[in-house]
Amino acid sequence: MKTDQITIGSDGTGMEKALAEAERFAEYEKLDRKAAMHIRMLTEETLGMVRAIAHDCKARFWLEGDGRECRVCLTAKTRMDTVKREDFMAVSTSGRNEAAKGIMGKIRDLFEMGMESYEYVERMQMEQGLGTLAYGMAGMDPTDAMSQSVATWSMQQYRNNVNKETSSGRLPKEAWDELEKSIVANIADDVRVGIWKDRVEMTVLAKRKNGCRASF
Repeated sequence: MKTDQITIGSDGTGMEKALAEAERFAEYEKLDRKAAMHIRMLTEETLGMVRAIAHDCKARFWLEGDGRECRVCLTAKTRMDTVKREDFMAVSTSGRNEAAKGIMGKIRDLFEMGMESYEYVERMQMEQGLGTLAYGMAGMDPTDAMSQSVATWSMQQYRNNVNKETSSGRLPKEAWDELEKSIVANIADDVRVGIWKDRVEMTVLAKRKNGCRASF
């Protein structure tokens, strides 16, 4: 099933309709109570991320499932004022957004960066290795050919890399602690963010257990 696409905004537009779609999706997919609650929680986390975006953001939200996994999807066009963003980032002595705390904070920062422009993300890759997100970029894979995107971020890859880097002492332990405390990291099997020339997309994946059973 694929639900209707809902336009949501950082001003709260469409949030209630999106939550209603999540409930309708869970009912249609015949998810049990726990799985339905998880879908609602993942939806709430996604909507909360949009609400936290600093500028006026409009995005398209929907859910889809194929019997093997459920996906919470979000896409937005690139249109943010890059100059304002660079001025804002310059205020920080570290040169990165210090407000990007937690996993969803890092995903939000990446999503915002993707909304700025294809050229900006490409330049950040070349100049700083996408370092504006600090160790959040442990999940970046610029070689990933995800629909020929400029770059993709995967929470699963991030988890694997953070585990290695914290074990070796190259990353602070707080990076792993954030994963342990994250609702999304504990429910979702993966979160993927892809940045294209004219849009940025985020997909939260939750795999169904035992084939088509209701739980995950």
